[in-house]
Amino acid sequence: MDEVSLLVSQRLEALQIRTLSSLDAARVLFRGHLQNGIIWLNDVWAGERAQVLREAALQLQVWSLETYSRARESISQMNYEEVVQRLRQIYLSEFAGPQVYWCSFGAVSGITLGRRWHPAYLHPPGMRAVVCKNSKGIDGVTMVEDAPSPTITRSDQIIIQVRCTSIDPVDIKVCNGYGHVLRKHLGKYHPEIPNKEHPLVLGRDGSGVVVEVGDDVKGFSPGDEVWFAIPPWAPRGGTMSQLLLIMGVGEIGGDKIGLERGHAVAGLWGTVIAHKPRGVGFEGASTIPFSACTAWEAVTVGARLAPDTTPGKRFDVVFNTVGPVLLEECLNSCKDEDPGRGIPAGIMVNAYARPIASDSRGIILGAICSIWACIRALILSSLELDGRSVGWVGVNTAKEALTQFGRLIEEGRIIPVVGKIFSVGDAEMAFQHADTTDPLGKTVIRFSKVASTLYAARSGQSTPNGSLSSRSAWLLKE
Repeated sequence: MDEVSLLVSQRLEALQIRTLSSLDAARVLFRGHLQNGIIWLNDVWAGERAQVLREAALQLQVWSLETYSRARESISQMNYEEVVQRLRQIYLSEFAGPQVYWCSFGAVSGITLGRRWHPAYLHPPGMRAVVCKNSKGIDGVTMVEDAPSPTITRSDQIIIQVRCTSIDPVDIKVCNGYGHVLRKHLGKYHPEIPNKEHPLVLGRDGSGVVVEVGDDVKGFSPGDEVWFAIPPWAPRGGTMSQLLLIMGVGEIGGDKIGLERGHAVAGLWGTVIAHKPRGVGFEGASTIPFSACTAWEAVTVGARLAPDTTPGKRFDVVFNTVGPVLLEECLNSCKDEDPGRGIPAGIMVNAYARPIASDSRGIILGAICSIWACIRALILSSLELDGRSVGWVGVNTAKEALTQFGRLIEEGRIIPVVGKIFSVGDAEMAFQHADTTDPLGKTVIRFSKVASTLYAARSGQSTPNGSLSSRSAWLLKE
């Protein structure tokens, strides 16, 4: 222990000596540089250039004092009454009464028209949005209050005040990176799409109120209640934000079908929008659009059960999962719709009463058909989910789906089912609820009204900065 103490004390003494030596050397070096600097400044001050500068400064000072003295003397000798009289004569000789009146009228008119032609669209500095900060699951879901508010930069765009959105199962997949590559390539060369992937706004469908439309948009006006759906590959993100910008609506919405109420129109990247069906609230309307487009594609494209191919055909309907009550009600409804062709309740249909098509071909040909069916099933199952690709295949299918489902809802044949409603501040809880449970109905996130004001702008007018004009409405405050 004594040896350790001795060694430590020796090291400390050596460190102290080195520190003092370094400080002395630094002090000597600083003094040397300071003396050299003083000598250099003295040489510069005594040089020819410094002498010229001193003389110029002295002359400037003398000239300033002389000018001030002359100006003061002139002002003291000035006759103010004579100056006012001369100005009055110039005014009366050069300017007549009507000219002054017309000049004043033009100035007031120009200021008034300029203020009216300047549509002050005051967006909030930031808006609420539900975003995913990474691709590691729903743990990255959060609500932000400083998301950039959208503005109309082209005449084919719409801004919607979102009132309600729903959580779709594909939103959970988006939180895990679903559609990342396609979003990256679609937005890579678009000037209005940010380069970074996250934070990404979630949400596939929703409902709200139109607050501003471009001049080329037909069929929609500020104040219209709408519902909409956005595919998961849209590079701008989804619907879970207070204000939603839909691009490219004027390119397709100008046809006659887009002018009729209830018909859906398409925007950029497969986005679809239509007027909200009557008789359903914002909460219920937000649960339908994306699911409707997916289901309509599965039935009309996947199963090929289109309205022009199904009349006169019979289909198997499975009631085992809904119980005998709904079974009896549905069978009675079928009887009422088509007397004589309905199946009496309680009859059990044997699916194996008749041979299938391959059995009627004999042993050899039937074996070949069976082998081909097995090979085809293996190929399809390796390429597609459950042997059938169900998704968002085209804009026309999505437009037709939203149009048809809107009509069915207004007729009361489809009723939206809302599971649980969360406020936007509880977005994390909403995603946990949608992911950990199997709720009856979709989980809805409700947005409050945007606390900002939109001044009404006239259609066909351009702003001072050269941007395209738009039609806007008042946004209600919370």
